[in-house]
Amino acid sequence: MPANDQLLKSIAKGSAPLVVWAAHFFGVYVIVAAACTGAARDGIHGRMAVLGMPLILLSALALGVVATLLWQALRRPHNSLLTWARIGGALLALIAIAWTSVPLLILPPCP
Repeated sequence: MPANDQLLKSIAKGSAPLVVWAAHFFGVYVIVAAACTGAARDGIHGRMAVLGMPLILLSALALGVVATLLWQALRRPHNSLLTWARIGGALLALIAIAWTSVPLLILPPCP
């Protein structure tokens, strides 16, 4: 395998947890913004009750994917900087996804 292919593969594996976090962040906030805009326009607040469970499931899926990536990184020998970067990126993504998910559990969806 050429060195360039190996480098791209390593970069993709190292940044995958952060890409999952970005997709989760974007998805949750776009869905909530669209639902709140529609609820405010239509005067319907029950729509968010229907969206609550899918958003929580989306968060659980993202946490599961990142936890799997963290597990894979932890199973590798910890003798390279890239392995430590994978572990750190996965931990950062886990914390960030959990932090992004907290408002889904405790705050009303549309003020």
